Amino acid sequence: MATGALPPRDERLVALEKWVIATVQARTDPAERRILHGYAVWHHLRRLRRRIGDQHTTQLQDLNVRCHVTSADNFLTWLAGAGLSLGTCTQSDLEHWMTDAAFSYRDETGHFVRWSVQHRHAYGLTCGAVRWTGPQGTIDSEKRWADARRLLSDNALPTADRVAGLLLILYAQKISTISQLTVDDVDITGDTVAIAFGSSPVTLPSPLAALVRELVATRRGKGQDRHAGRCPLAFPWRTAGASAQRQSGRRPVAEGIRRGLGLLRRRHQPAHLTPAPVVKAPCPR
Repeated sequence: MATGALPPRDERLVALEKWVIATVQARTDPAERRILHGYAVWHHLRRLRRRIGDQHTTQLQDLNVRCHVTSADNFLTWLAGAGLSLGTCTQSDLEHWMTDAAFSYRDETGHFVRWSVQHRHAYGLTCGAVRWTGPQGTIDSEKRWADARRLLSDNALPTADRVAGLLLILYAQKISTISQLTVDDVDITGDTVAIAFGSSPVTLPSPLAALVRELVATRRGKGQDRHAGRCPLAFPWRTAGASAQRQSGRRPVAEGIRRGLGLLRRRHQPAHLTPAPVVKAPCPR
């Protein structure tokens, strides 16, 4: 694949499909296996394939599917242990499950419950959805420049968070695009630093270029990405924190960016995390 002899393959998606099949087959009850198969394969995997198109699966997309499927599997296990099924589960049983600290991913159960009611595997159950309380609306130009100045000058913030925030504010790159950047996407030639968001590299201005130089020189995750085969940049939520993130699901990939852009959430004016670019850049991959 690296030399072009074979067509590229989405290794992360292949690994996810194998994990889903193994998780579904591990259920011994045929009815539970059929329900979990419908939820994992015909809902999550099908929606994921439609969403990524000809692109590759991101780490956050992979983690999202794993968390929801694990939550559904844990809930079915809990029901079986209590002598219940989805069809006989009552609202009080569901509330009991939500307070059982012995199982993980209970917060993601609501999606599975709503899906089960919609497909008539469960009846009379309600589970509230978590409403997004983060930044909304648009961000005005003056505020964006003020945020950019802070990220350029505030040495108290980690370099990785400053670079990620500046790429988001100045170039309107998505969090998923930033998290997948690797050392191969950065071209350092003499005093010029360029970064490739798409097929054409973008030359960075000197303040941001210096931060990117520092990021490449001090990156912690020097090993290769086992899915992409390329050395990732030093975003803490992309390398060192990736294994812990897959295990607990408690730290979203966007946390590094949001921490670096904490002022966007604290101010009274709402702000969107994907503003229009200040500097024109090629379309992200």
